[in-house]
Amino acid sequence: MNRVDAVCDGGLAGAQRIARVQHAGRAAQRLRPAGYDAELVALLAMLQNLGRLALRYHFPEEAAQIRRLMQPTPPLAAGLPEQTGRSEESACLAALGVDVDALRMAVGRHWGFDDQALWMMRRLSPSVSDCLGPCHRHRSRPVALDGELRQ
Repeated sequence: MNRVDAVCDGGLAGAQRIARVQHAGRAAQRLRPAGYDAELVALLAMLQNLGRLALRYHFPEEAAQIRRLMQPTPPLAAGLPEQTGRSEESACLAALGVDVDALRMAVGRHWGFDDQALWMMRRLSPSVSDCLGPCHRHRSRPVALDGELRQ
């Protein structure tokens, strides 16, 4: 088992994660607005998980700690509900001191991407795309895919 397969998340091994990222790229190509370069849109969609992939590959212990921090914890006393886990952002800040998006930006800058490419690589939360309305939501979807289509 190689290092990428050993550092898995949510039951997805390295090969499954790569297949999911490739699917996001193909979906982004099909959903892109007129006038956008198909290869660029696919590449940017695939790079949305760059920070997560770098984290899992280069910092496997911290990635495991983040997953643990995100898990719900048992109730403090009988009859109480379980405690919800931390958000991904909060868990990353606790384990690394930066969030995954900052890591994505740092890797992208190191690789020479300009500000426009870095902006297009960002992942939109569902709440942000809902606030933009149906017209903007459709335009941002090709860049906002992370491996699965959301309705």
